[in-house]
Order: sequence, then structure tokens, then C-alpha cells
Amino acid sequence: MLYTCRMQYTHLSVKKEEGYAHIDAEISAEDFASFWEKELGKIKEKATVPGFRKGKAPESVVVKNVGEGSVLEAAAEAAVESAYGDIVKKENLSPVGPPRVTVKKVAKGSPFSFSLSVALMPEVDMCDYKKEAKEVFSEKKENVSVSEKEVDDVITHLRKQHAAAKGVKEDEIKLDDEFARSLGDFKDAADLKKKIKENIVTEKQGKERQKMRMKVMERIAKKSKMTIPDALVEAELDKMMAQFEGDVSRMGLRFDKYLEHVKKTKESLRSEWRSDAERNVKVQIILSEIAKKEHISPDKKRIEEETEKLLEHYRDASPDRAREYVKTVLTNEEVFSFLEKQRPEAK
Repeated sequence: MLYTCRMQYTHLSVKKEEGYAHIDAEISAEDFASFWEKELGKIKEKATVPGFRKGKAPESVVVKNVGEGSVLEAAAEAAVESAYGDIVKKENLSPVGPPRVTVKKVAKGSPFSFSLSVALMPEVDMCDYKKEAKEVFSEKKENVSVSEKEVDDVITHLRKQHAAAKGVKEDEIKLDDEFARSLGDFKDAADLKKKIKENIVTEKQGKERQKMRMKVMERIAKKSKMTIPDALVEAELDKMMAQFEGDVSRMGLRFDKYLEHVKKTKESLRSEWRSDAERNVKVQIILSEIAKKEHISPDKKRIEEETEKLLEHYRDASPDRAREYVKTVLTNEEVFSFLEKQRPEAK
């Protein structure tokens, strides 16, 4: 859900061409002033200014302390986000992916002008996705089984962790009732082994379910026709790169040093990942199209609840972007559930 409000535009033009919407806009000085005041108020609440209690410094002192440029930047970002939602609604656009933003003119007390370029949901010639889903999810599945070795391997791992925490050798940690109870809400060693086996079964079932979901997506994608805007592929590659850099960082490695070690560059990685990025984008477009055709939309209350949980972990994230992300995840899950119900025994 994009934040929307009534905006006053001194200029607004929207041109659609080759799968993109190009927006050129200028909002009135009065409207931009309201964003300035709102963002300055947020900065004031958090600002620590010598000689004043937190949040109590005069606005003029806060501006001098943080710099007018910082307030303008925050106001411009808020204004663009609000105007974007307003324009999408007014022009009945179906954007996919974030817009590319160019700020043209920003100054206190003046109109604020900017341009946006955003990829639009492409025209999709969908195959009979219900038929494809029925065939895939009707395939005979093997029963999930768990060997004693798999359970023992988990227990061995737990014993090693326990021994390391206590600073003793692994052979000093015996699998007994006391050890089981020390790990959590387990009655005894037998209960521990039972719960481990159940968890492994659940994990395997989850992997099998995900495998079948991707299989049906691949079949639908193969039999459907669409033109994917390159901007969406690039945005997906940006997301994949950011996630990969984060993974490398969490391993305690510098990303530039890692690239040197594996003899890769960001550009070569993006080239290697492009086919995966194209597949990811295609899958998301198909999921969105099915949701639209079948009028699938998650409960608004649940969206808000899950958004609040997400923002608790990522306090600096944009609430609107977090909400849109949550809505997409929940919608995708409901679409997959809908497709799974196409198998005969599910009806």
C-alpha cells in the first residue's frame, strides 16, 4: 500500500512508453513546506543538541546543528514517496519494482520538482495456470522418512555445542535425561530424539513443498508469454548483490577481499546471476498476475501486524516500503495456497 494524500501540482506529466511510466512533477511550495515541517519535527525529536534536553531544542537551532541540507533531503524523500503514491492512484498505474528518482530542484520555501521512471506490470499472456497446478500438485509424492543417523547427527552437533559452552570434551557430555532437559522443554532423552525427528520431517516436507511450488512456477512461466522490463532484472540483481554482500559480511569477511580471493568482480557476478534474476522476476510477475485475476489479497489487519513486527527489527526502514514488502510476501503465499488447492483431493 502506497501512502497517498491530496497533492497540489504546479506541473505534472505522465508518459507511458515501452513498458515504463515517465513522470515529471512539481509540487507547490505550500505542500513542500508541510513535508519540511513534518521531517524537521522527526529530526527534532531525535536530535541531541548541547545545552538542550533531547527533543526540546528550538527548530532553528536544530536546523543549524544538523544542517539545512539534511532536512531538505528528508523532506524531499518524504514528498517523493507521498507524491508517487498519489500519482500511481490518479493515473491508475501498475508499477513493479521501485521507481528511479531524479530530484531537479529542492529549496526551502520553493516548489519542489522531480522526475520518476518506473517499470509497469507487463502484458502477460497467461497459460491455463489452474491446469498446470493441478497436474504438478497431483503428482505422486514419496513418503518423507528420517533415518536414525540423521537424528544422531543432530544430537552429536548439540553435544559438541554443549561441550564447547562448558569448556569440556565432547565425550564428557552424555545423552541422558539431564542433558535433554538442559536443552529446553524436553521431558527426557527419548522426548528429545522424538522432537528432533519431528523437526527433520517438517524441514523435509517444507523443502519438498517449495520444490513443487517452483516446479509449477517454471511450467507456468514456460507456457506464458511476457516481455520483462530490463529495469526489473537490474533491480533484482541489486537486491541479490546486497543480500550476498550481507552474507559475506556476516562471515566476518570484507567483500572486496572476498572478490579478490575468488577472482570475481561485481560485474561478473551480476552476469552470472542474470538468468536467475530473470527467473525471479518472471515468477513474481506471474504470482502478481494470478493474484489480480483471482482477486487474492491478504487480510489488511495481518499486513499491519506483520509490518509492525518487521519494523521492530528494522527501525530505520520506510514503513510504506516495509508494508509493501509484507503485502507481497503474504500475497505470494496465498497464491501458492490457491494453486495447491487445484489438485483433486484438495477440493
